[in-house]
Amino acid sequence: MTYMFSEDEIGKAKTVSALCYIPILFFLPLVTAQSRFGKFHANQSLILLLMFFIVNFIGGILGFLGLFNWFILGGLLSICFKIINAVLSLVCILGLVFAAQGFAKEFPVIGKIKLIHF
Repeated sequence: MTYMFSEDEIGKAKTVSALCYIPILFFLPLVTAQSRFGKFHANQSLILLLMFFIVNFIGGILGFLGLFNWFILGGLLSICFKIINAVLSLVCILGLVFAAQGFAKEFPVIGKIKLIHF
């Protein structure tokens, strides 16, 4: 789904919305821009940050339990977690590009989650 925002909202928050895709800076549009466009991208960035955290937390637990040491299962799990992290990184880059161009397009699957209302 693509959201439509006014040119004024996009203009005020385009730069900080792009910067919010640097993982720890998701809050930047909330503090500085105060526009719906900025809140939209802050929400998307926060969801991505939480996804990174969840995936790596689960990977850390599985590594702690020693599941990565098993020959075939460990290799497959390691490859899966690396692929998931690579996909999430690509989605971050895509979000950064969308925000810099002034687009407000939801990401597939995780884009429907609303933690920050705009």
